[in-house]
Amino acid sequence: MEEQIKDFAVSFFKAMGASHTDHDGLLRVQLTDDQVSEIENRFSKPAVWDFVFSQQGQERFPHAELLQPGSLRMEQLIDTASAKGRLCRRYIIRGSSILRPYILFHFRLIFTGFHRPEEIWPIAIDLHIGTVSDTLYKETKDADWQTTKPPETTILPRKIGFRRAYLLACDNLRHLLQGEDHAWAESAAISLAQEKRHLQDYYRRMSAQDPQRDYQRELKQRLQEQEQRFGPRIMAYPVVTQLIFLSDG
Repeated sequence: MEEQIKDFAVSFFKAMGASHTDHDGLLRVQLTDDQVSEIENRFSKPAVWDFVFSQQGQERFPHAELLQPGSLRMEQLIDTASAKGRLCRRYIIRGSSILRPYILFHFRLIFTGFHRPEEIWPIAIDLHIGTVSDTLYKETKDADWQTTKPPETTILPRKIGFRRAYLLACDNLRHLLQGEDHAWAESAAISLAQEKRHLQDYYRRMSAQDPQRDYQRELKQRLQEQEQRFGPRIMAYPVVTQLIFLSDG
């Protein structure tokens, strides 16, 4: 996921004409007052922004912004890209010159605690009425499209912003996941419980051999590590986001 976000950010700043360097996981961008104002939608001074794309990067560069889905800066970049028509836009014309705006998220699902392949789930939000669209992905995945707004077309106004759309997509994703078969999670939980018992038995034997040493703190830490590494859960990240404008009706 970090690479996709980084690619998006680099492409965005390239399109703006901003000077930038990428060194050792730190993206540094030098922006003019006009460029900062364009992103923040207010009068601003020239600035130098530093970005990282993971928690590990933020630990190495604590002064840098962590750019990730849902963050304020990511929202500003997406909003600016949308307003300026520079990135991630698809226009699909099917007769009508009235275009309905959608945002299409592709979520990457990672299943921990079980050997289940990663999956990509598309979820689309109708920005004009603020609801989930169950059909957009299938309707448009093989359609012909263009990256610039066709002449003599009108785009319906957005009822909701990108932040609200992202939250709606996440809610829909949770709803869909609740209807899935979670037998894999039950199996993973049983395996994890067995591993915890083995670990507790091991430290019980160690404590009997060396009663002067307190193993409880170490045992607690190891149990937490096992839970973090092997506990059944699903991690979901949006890896590709597209604005789609589709003929209405």
